[in-house]
Amino acid sequence: MVRSDHLNARGEELIAKLPDRFFRTAEEAMASSSSEICGSSRVYLMPCGAFTWTDSDGYWIHPDHGNRYTLDDFDDVELGDDGREVAGTPVPTEIAERITDDDPFSDDNFGPWCWMNGDEVSATIVSAESSTNWI
Repeated sequence: MVRSDHLNARGEELIAKLPDRFFRTAEEAMASSSSEICGSSRVYLMPCGAFTWTDSDGYWIHPDHGNRYTLDDFDDVELGDDGREVAGTPVPTEIAERITDDDPFSDDNFGPWCWMNGDEVSATIVSAESSTNWI
């Protein structure tokens, strides 16, 4: 399980405010993207330590309104005394991607997730168990 080692108050706030778009683990973000869209998508680690996903164009989609935003809209940019952005300020970092086929309307248009180093993210498939009669 991939977690951030620097989840801060801003990350906690985003997770609480938008729990279906910001997550504590990369795998949760991947699962959300996979269930929301059949197209290519990317998972990012935000500077606040929360994970989120975008569509293949890099847009973050609001879960309720459908509005599209760039990840910059969720950054807390560190400014210096002169009012300029501090050099070396962390930015959203892409950590995984999923490339799908060209047909966004296909029911089986699900590509595998891959870490940015090229390793495939292993998928876990679970099935419901049959009920057991305990009487």
